[in-house]
Amino acid sequence: MFVDTTFPAISLTEESILGDTFYYDVQDEGSQLTTIRVVIEDEDERFPKVSWQEALSGNKFKDEILWDGKFKDGTQAPAGTYYVTIKATDSAGNESVKTGAVKVELFSFLQSIPTFTPPTSLVDPEEILSTNQNSPATSLSAGFGGTTAQSTETTSQTIMLSGGTSASGTSTTQSDVLWGAVALTVIGAATAYALEEKRKRKEAEAQQLRHAEAEAAKLNAVESARKAQEWQEGQNILNALIEDALAQGASEDEIANLKTQAATQGLGGAIDSGISLTQTLAEQNAIKQQAYEDFRRGEWDGDQDLVDAWNAQQAALKLAEQQAGLTAYYEGMKAGEIEAAVNAPIQEETWMGNAWKWAFKNQVELSLGTGIAVGVAAVAGVVLGIITAPAWLVVGGAVLITAALVTAGTVALNTHFGLDLGNNLATNLVVGTSAAFVTTGVGLWLMSLAPAIGTTITTVCTQYATACNQAGTIIDNGEEAMLSLQLAYYNWKGDQDNASQTMIELQLELMDGGAPGNAVASALGDQLAKLGPDALEQVAKYGDEIIPLLINYGDEAVDIIGAYGDEGIALLLKYGGDAYKVIDLVSEFGTSAVKLLDVVDPSSASKLLNTLDDDVLDYAMQQGPDAVSALSRWSDDELIKFGPELALRAKKDAQVLEDISKLISLGPIDPKHLTVEQQALINAIAENSMQYSDGGQIVLGKWVDYGNGFTSAARETGSVHYNPHPDMWDLFGEFGNELREDTAWLVNERVIQIGIDKRLPFEYSLNGIAPDKLEFEEYAIDTIWEGGSNTEMIYTNIKESLGVDTVPIRLKELVELHSAGYTYSFDSITNSYILIKP
Repeated sequence: MFVDTTFPAISLTEESILGDTFYYDVQDEGSQLTTIRVVIEDEDERFPKVSWQEALSGNKFKDEILWDGKFKDGTQAPAGTYYVTIKATDSAGNESVKTGAVKVELFSFLQSIPTFTPPTSLVDPEEILSTNQNSPATSLSAGFGGTTAQSTETTSQTIMLSGGTSASGTSTTQSDVLWGAVALTVIGAATAYALEEKRKRKEAEAQQLRHAEAEAAKLNAVESARKAQEWQEGQNILNALIEDALAQGASEDEIANLKTQAATQGLGGAIDSGISLTQTLAEQNAIKQQAYEDFRRGEWDGDQDLVDAWNAQQAALKLAEQQAGLTAYYEGMKAGEIEAAVNAPIQEETWMGNAWKWAFKNQVELSLGTGIAVGVAAVAGVVLGIITAPAWLVVGGAVLITAALVTAGTVALNTHFGLDLGNNLATNLVVGTSAAFVTTGVGLWLMSLAPAIGTTITTVCTQYATACNQAGTIIDNGEEAMLSLQLAYYNWKGDQDNASQTMIELQLELMDGGAPGNAVASALGDQLAKLGPDALEQVAKYGDEIIPLLINYGDEAVDIIGAYGDEGIALLLKYGGDAYKVIDLVSEFGTSAVKLLDVVDPSSASKLLNTLDDDVLDYAMQQGPDAVSALSRWSDDELIKFGPELALRAKKDAQVLEDISKLISLGPIDPKHLTVEQQALINAIAENSMQYSDGGQIVLGKWVDYGNGFTSAARETGSVHYNPHPDMWDLFGEFGNELREDTAWLVNERVIQIGIDKRLPFEYSLNGIAPDKLEFEEYAIDTIWEGGSNTEMIYTNIKESLGVDTVPIRLKELVELHSAGYTYSFDSITNSYILIKP
């Protein structure tokens, strides 16, 4: 008794973005599928889930979903990640569950997505979580590779929700969003968001700048302290040199020279000079000391001058010691005075003193704030109409005013603390003027973008009035407050012309029912009016959702929607950024392009439209989207020369490509140990790659191209021949170069075996063999039938005959016929070998 323990296999889109189609595919290798359940939910279960259940039969089911981002109660999903869970059950009760993710991005609501309506057979979302305890673990799918249901299946349903696969996905009812006050209220949300993001970014930049300047000030202080310490250490060394020189009797001139060396050559020069001086003095003193000792012992006959010189030297040394003491005392007094002067501001406890100290410590931040304040004031002046100068002059004026204020403040601080007037001036000027430049420039730039931003927001919000209503009220109140402020200023100034104009704008604002952006709405209306009455009629007929298409693509969109209605709208929505390619194709080829673009991409459609006749295209499209896709893979030259023939085989080619994809999905292949499923796919690929399968013989030979070589002889006689789709060789490359050749041979070998099993005659054409290679080709063929039953020996003889390292597949086919007992003879009329089985 057979017991089904095989769980259904589920493949699905691992991760997608709202607006992309979500695909899933279910297969069961045991008993047939019975039900499939689908749930769309958020992780925290904040919103009512979307769910449905469908009854199935057969062993395969594939489907696709284009979710519009709305939950069961109509709530629009905010930005975040949501999950689509698929639960499949077979007739034996085996259950499998897998989950994929759909990301909703910040501006996903701007997309025009058809309303998603799940199948009517709804199910409790919680039921999908109660899986069979033997079912495999739930995990995110590693990807989706779609397959087409075979003829044995009885269920194949597709929810056509994408705007690209069916024109029916586009609503033809007029939107409830009306032009006028209600439609205009939706401008506010996106405007408020954009301004808030700008403000936050500027605050972050200003904070980073303040932090950087503070760090720079700290580094400057540390560097100044280090330099002061180095100077003091150098001064101590110089004083020690002077002390040593004085101790050894240096003169005032020698001491002065030593100080000059320190001033002109630095500490190093002073050290060298001091060492040289003290060494010289020490040597002289030693000589004099020795002479004096000799004199005292009576060993010296010199005059009294030596004794006087010695005594004078000793007196000078004593005087130098006294002077050194006075110098040390003076230096100590001086140091004390300096310390008292430095500590004086610190000891000051008055509020004014604290204010000066705070300003000194935060002068970089004050410079930054000054620049920002001046920039904001400049922009406000332009907004209120106080400043009417060109933008470059406004920015330049803000920078100059900031420079003047920062310079005055920095000089005042340095004067108060008795520092050099230029201390920190450069840093403060760079920070302050940069802040003024950026603040003023960005503010004026945003003002210049306001009309364009408003037009874009109006276009979006005409479709999403509910989402923008509340924010629109806030923006409207802000507009009224700004106009009131402008009116008060102009009245105070006595500018009656501007006051009157502002009063009119304020009255319009108060009368619009809370709808912001009158000027923006007017600009949008002007754009639609420029497109003519047809555009306005189309908006009335198809609803406000086509307004972005009309604005983006202009007259071309008007023409396409006018000519093809819902189909035209669906195409423009489907291809988005490639819509201009679609417009060009439809403009040139008309209805043929519209039909073709419904099943293939613009590049493939362009190739087919430019190479095939309309009747050939119609026939191909009748074979289905996969057949059209397979047909588009042939080269332009082949489509031009053999278009009708290639269209006739397109459906078989599509099946071949699908079977190859299945073969690859089964994993690595061992040509000598094929599984049952692998062998079945190889057989199917071979059979669907044989052309003229009803012919009386099979033609073999050298492959040149589609129109030459043995294929030419086969097509001229209507004979069976093996002529694969051009993508086959590339797809087999998924197995690696070595296994690619082995897999290709498996298909060829199967073609030969089909003919052998039917005892069909074979013809080996020499078409395509170069004249200088014919003799070698014929000799290689003779060696096959003269080589006995040892296949390896036959292969060796062939390689030696042709001078090659690998036996060509065409000759491997002849070896198979030889092994099956076929005999051969040469037909000089057809220039080919005839092979039959006695």
